[in-house]
Amino acid sequence: MPPVTRQKRQKCRGAAAVEFAMAATILFLFVFAIFEFGRAFMVIDLLADAARVGCREGAIQGKAASSITADVQNQLQGEGVDGVTVTVEVNFIVADSSTAQSGDTITVAVSVPVSSITWTGTSFLSGNLSGQSTLAKQ
Repeated sequence: MPPVTRQKRQKCRGAAAVEFAMAATILFLFVFAIFEFGRAFMVIDLLADAARVGCREGAIQGKAASSITADVQNQLQGEGVDGVTVTVEVNFIVADSSTAQSGDTITVAVSVPVSSITWTGTSFLSGNLSGQSTLAKQ
């Protein structure tokens, strides 16, 4: 077997650098995707929890829809989620929850665009994330 010359070793190093650049690009793409999907699942859980809290306040205390909306938005802003849309429904019709009677269902739905919750600046996801909760008025 002939000896390996310095020129051949340098060509191999160049090939290894190109292969690493290609593999690293794919690896970083997967890592960023994992971050984005993890953040999306975390925000979905935060939205569902905020909707549950808002629904519970409306069902037990009989708060107005504007007060429930403000409470839900404040809770989510404390978690770093901005730009949420809150909808309060009584018997599946958008109405003020303070007018609900005992036995009426109160639904709080919370949604946020994916573009406002991204950490990496990439767009692996699109559309809106949402959470919803329904309780009967006490």
